Amino acid sequence: MKCERARLWFSDLIDGSIQPAQRVVLEAHLAACAACAEEVRSLRAVWSGLDAMPSLEPPATLRATIWQRIEAHQTQADRSARRARPSWFTGWVRVTTVTAGAVALLALATVSVPGRFRSAGWTSWIPGVHRSTSKPPALHVTGTAQTESGDRFVAVTLRASAVVPAADVIVTAHGAEIGRSRVALRPPETTVRVPVAAATGPIEVRVEIRQSQRALTLIVPVR
Repeated sequence: MKCERARLWFSDLIDGSIQPAQRVVLEAHLAACAACAEEVRSLRAVWSGLDAMPSLEPPATLRATIWQRIEAHQTQADRSARRARPSWFTGWVRVTTVTAGAVALLALATVSVPGRFRSAGWTSWIPGVHRSTSKPPALHVTGTAQTESGDRFVAVTLRASAVVPAADVIVTAHGAEIGRSRVALRPPETTVRVPVAAATGPIEVRVEIRQSQRALTLIVPVR
């Protein structure tokens, strides 16, 4: 195993979500590679330090203070604009600002995900207050796959923008399933090695995600 691929599994090893087959391969590499073993020890120390840090709650007045400062800044900007520009220019600036804000909200409201994905929503957040919209959180997933060990495994690397508790990675050949694994996706990327039966034709990798009443399907290209 190369060090580059071993690093993809470090986080899964530390949080205990690594697959048994991956653990065997990775631990064998760590036993032979002092650099990777030291990096894992350093990561464990960092994670332990983060877990030990106390949770801090923002003050109850933080949201009101932020909005007051925004409104004061906007009022001052409007006064400066009226003194420096004619009235028609001020109106044009306001229309342009509102239009740009509407375009930005529309861009955030829908996310295009490669593969056969349905649209996803987004979540608004203000320090001290967490408010979800009627749509589920935005999710962006891409992936690649390649065969390994004489076509006995298919290594699938998935890059997700948010945590996915469970995703089914299904390998098929001529429409028949030849391998399947369930994996939790954690940003920035997760790799899973799926044991597969012998196949005589081209294979296809399909990832199915069911989250927040959504059924999402992604076709991953196989190199």
